[in-house]
Amino acid sequence: MIELGEQVVELDAGLESLLRKAAPLTEYAWKFRYPGEPEPLSQQEAEETLAMARRVFEALVERLPGIRYR
Repeated sequence: MIELGEQVVELDAGLESLLRKAAPLTEYAWKFRYPGEPEPLSQQEAEETLAMARRVFEALVERLPGIRYR
């Protein structure tokens, strides 16, 4: 798990499993940003990646007091 995820787990251990599953999302922070030929992303991989990012986002928003999403 990456540093930020480890810090989040210190505050809420219930997020550890989700954040471990989401750790590969880190790759998308740079994969398509820099020059070169990145591997193409399949439709299925894009949908799965987006779904995981949404799960993490929603889990974090649920835990923030006074924040309403949707």
